[in-house]
Amino acid sequence: ESNTRTLNSTVQLEYDVPFLEGLSLKGVASYDAVNFQNKSVYPPFYLYTYDEDNDAYDGIKQRDGTANITNANSNSDAITLQGFINYDRTFNEVHNIGATAVIEKNSWEQRRSDVKKYYRKFYTNDQLRFADPLNPEVDGIENETADFSYIGRVNYDYKGKYLIEIAGRYMGSYRYSADKRYAFYPTASLGWRI
Repeated sequence: ESNTRTLNSTVQLEYDVPFLEGLSLKGVASYDAVNFQNKSVYPPFYLYTYDEDNDAYDGIKQRDGTANITNANSNSDAITLQGFINYDRTFNEVHNIGATAVIEKNSWEQRRSDVKKYYRKFYTNDQLRFADPLNPEVDGIENETADFSYIGRVNYDYKGKYLIEIAGRYMGSYRYSADKRYAFYPTASLGWRI
């Protein structure tokens, strides 16, 4: 049996700058939490075959010495923080200009543990405490990830027909060594709407 509890939350604030048309600010914060619990029970059981000569059923014990119970628990937390500066304006009804600057931080942490015990002699019940105390198997791990980015985008179109966009992300990630952690990822596109 397993049980998962999940919490997802987001807060967002937006502000239109009054002294410059088309300029706005936005902040976004989100927090997600997941709690996972699982119990697996594999008790011993018997398979019976019928003995015609003796008119009796012979039982063969299954999972003899390998019957077990496992409890697994996991908790994780994820946080995302974003700050936006947006600019979007049309000049002379034909020139459309847009720009966005973003700063973003993501982090994730997880802690997991597993305990496995055996019913080596006989099965009692489906509680970890009452399984055989000898030689339990215990495991656990903690994980953590994070990244940080500066993101920018500028786009222009003329009458919605001729379009150009330039964007880039300067990003640092936990996946890489400290001397190669940050890199710039640019992109550009041209368009002509027929």
